[in-house]
Amino acid sequence: MLIRRLLVPLLALVAAIGTVSAVVVLQHRAQRAEAARVSVAQLQVQVSTAQSTEISQAIKGTPPLQIAKAATAQYAAVDRALASRARTNPVPALAMAQREARESQIAALRTGEISQRYGTGPTKGAPAPAVARSYLANANAHDQLLLALTNVGRAYGREASVTVEQADWGTAVGVVVLLGMFLVFYVQSQQARALATRQAGSDSLTGLGNRRRLFRDLAASQLEGSSSTIVLIDLDGFKQYNDSLGHQAGDELLSTFGVGLNDAVGRGGSAYRLGGDEFLLRLPGGVDDGGVAQIIDAAQGHANVSVGLSYGAAELGPREPLDHAMRCADEMMYRDKIRKRSREGDPVA
Repeated sequence: MLIRRLLVPLLALVAAIGTVSAVVVLQHRAQRAEAARVSVAQLQVQVSTAQSTEISQAIKGTPPLQIAKAATAQYAAVDRALASRARTNPVPALAMAQREARESQIAALRTGEISQRYGTGPTKGAPAPAVARSYLANANAHDQLLLALTNVGRAYGREASVTVEQADWGTAVGVVVLLGMFLVFYVQSQQARALATRQAGSDSLTGLGNRRRLFRDLAASQLEGSSSTIVLIDLDGFKQYNDSLGHQAGDELLSTFGVGLNDAVGRGGSAYRLGGDEFLLRLPGGVDDGGVAQIIDAAQGHANVSVGLSYGAAELGPREPLDHAMRCADEMMYRDKIRKRSREGDPVA
C-alpha cells in the first residue's frame, strides 16, 4: 500500500526532474547557438576588413606579395575559427564556409604572386589580363566567403530560435508536471488526513464510531439545537462467552453485533462502541421506547448474537449536560439487567 501510494509521486518527480534537465540543456544549446551566430557575424566583419585593407595597402604602394600574405593570414584565421566552431557546434553550412575560406586564401596569394611578377597593381593603369583575372577571382572568392558566412549565421540563428521554442515548450510541460505532482501530493495528503480522522474516530474491531466521535457528534447535534436519544447497550454474559470460547470468538461476536447494530439503526442514527462489550446508539429526537426496542431486536436478529443484552435509553436535550444523560441511560440499562436477572433467578453481574 505504501509503495503504491509513493509510486505516482516518485514517477511525477522523476518526470519533473527529467523535464527540467531537458529545458536546461535546450537553453544552454540555444545560448551556444546564439553565441556562434554572433561569432560568425564578427568573422564577416573580419573578412570585409581584410578586403578593405588589401585595397588601401595597394593604393599606398605596398608590395602586392606582402598584401597577399597579410590577406592570406586573415583568411587562414577565419578558416581556423570555422574549424573550431565545427567541432563545438556543427551545422551543414560550415563545410561550405571553410571551403570558401581556403579558396580565398589561394585566390589572395595567387593575386599577390601575379601582381608581383608583372609589377602591376590596381592603380597602375590597365592591368595585364592575368592580373585582371586574378583580381576578379580574388574578389569573387571574397564574395563567396561572405555569402557562405551569411548562410552559417542564418543556420545558427534558426537553431537558436527553434531551440528556444523547444525550451519554452519544455518549460510549459515542466510546469504542468509540477502542478500535477503538487495535485497528487495534495490529494494524497487530504486522503491520508481523512483516513487518519476516520481511524481516530473509529473502533478498530467493529468499524463503529468510538467515544471521541460520539462526543463530537453529540456536541454538533446540541449546537444545532437538536434533541437526541442515546441508548446504552451491554452484552449479557459476554465475559463467560469470551472465557469459554476464547478471545477470537469474543472478537468475532463483537464485530458481528457491531455490523448488525449499524445496519439496524440505518441512516437516521449512529452506532458506537464505547469499549469492551458496551455499545451506544444515537437516535434523532426524543425517546421512543417502541422504536428503540425494534432496533435492538433487529440488531440481535441480524447479527444472530448468541448472548443476551440489556439496554437503557435517555434523552439528551440541546442544553442538557452529556454526563447527566449518560448516567440516566446507564441507570435504565442497569434496571433492565436487574429485571432480566430476576426473571432468570440469577444475581446481577
